[in-house]
Amino acid sequence: MGGDHYTFLYYPHLQWHPDWAGETLFFNEPGDDLLCAVYPKPNRLVRFPGPIPHVARGISRLCPFLRITLMFKVSSAH
Repeated sequence: MGGDHYTFLYYPHLQWHPDWAGETLFFNEPGDDLLCAVYPKPNRLVRFPGPIPHVARGISRLCPFLRITLMFKVSSAH
C-alpha cells in the first residue's frame, strides 16, 4: 500500500488505568520528535494515515491485563 491508506486502531478492553501505560505513540517522519500519544481508553477507535511512524509502548508491571488492539488497514485507491 502507498500513501493513500489509513489504519484504524481499536482498543477493545473494558477498563484501563493511566498507571498501566500501553500508549500508542506517533512520530514525525524523521522519527526524532513525538507528534501525539494516544491513551488506550476502552472502546476507543483511532484513525491515522498509514505512513505515520508509530509504536505501541509496553504495559507497566502494575497492569493485570493484556493490552489488546485490533488493527484494520484500508486503502482509498480504487
